[in-house]
Amino acid sequence: MFLQSVKNAVIGGSLAAGLFLSAGQAFAGKGSFKIGDILERTGKFQTLTTALQLTGLDQAIAGDDALTVLAPTDKAFEKLGSETLEGLINNPEKLSEILLYHVIPGEVGLFEALQAQEAATLNSASVSFSMEGFGFFVNDARIVFPNIRASNGVIHAIDSVLLPPAPPSIADIAAGNEQFSTLVAALQATGLDQVLAGEGTFTVFAPTNEAFAKLGEETINALLKDPETLSNILLYHVVPEAAVEAATAVTLKSATMANGKETKLMFDGKDLFINDSKVIATDIMASNGVIHVIDTVLVPSAK
Repeated sequence: MFLQSVKNAVIGGSLAAGLFLSAGQAFAGKGSFKIGDILERTGKFQTLTTALQLTGLDQAIAGDDALTVLAPTDKAFEKLGSETLEGLINNPEKLSEILLYHVIPGEVGLFEALQAQEAATLNSASVSFSMEGFGFFVNDARIVFPNIRASNGVIHAIDSVLLPPAPPSIADIAAGNEQFSTLVAALQATGLDQVLAGEGTFTVFAPTNEAFAKLGEETINALLKDPETLSNILLYHVVPEAAVEAATAVTLKSATMANGKETKLMFDGKDLFINDSKVIATDIMASNGVIHVIDTVLVPSAK
């Protein structure tokens, strides 16, 4: 019963898509033109077309690979406001990230999307599809005209621009991973958890629970009662004002940490080391930097 209701609603929505296009634009529903051509010629997606051209993504949707485009109308972009739009135009990287959140690999018709309920986009995040009454939604955006067929996929016109979810902060990632529970407790004891949850750019070499265990329970408990010393140690694990990914780290000989002390970096052709600690996982990306996991706590010299 539910599936039949969905099918009936989808058929109605597809007919609406035909009405959305003027008589002179009826080609768009017949799959004879590529996605980019349809977006440009219908006159309803001028802002989207411009954004695709600015980022070079117009070439991506001009290929033969099947794609599903969740296409915000011009009115959808207007909802963002002129200031936000101008900011995006001046930030092609951010604009590209947003646009890729509107593209699903493969051809996914509305009925299939509603059945699946979720789909991964080209920026590695997912969107969710739902039906409320006889209205269709992707996230919180209404699908106003579904199933506009192209020769290389399908377009679903939407009434709001989709904004990809922000990646978690360094502090959020640490708090959500059990192997960092001792590190999280230390950060909270010093208030540095708030720093790593906020704005800024940081590279954190994060000791695991096993790394802290090497210090011994007595030492750990003593440090938790001495926020000043503990803070100095924790800051020795942070490179401030930079997100140093592994590809860059392996080329460096040293790094200045947030407590002002130097660490030595060494790559032996296989493994990366910081001082005597081995980096066992790299490039865990966060909204405010990057985390590399290490197997030994770094202890700054007293000098």
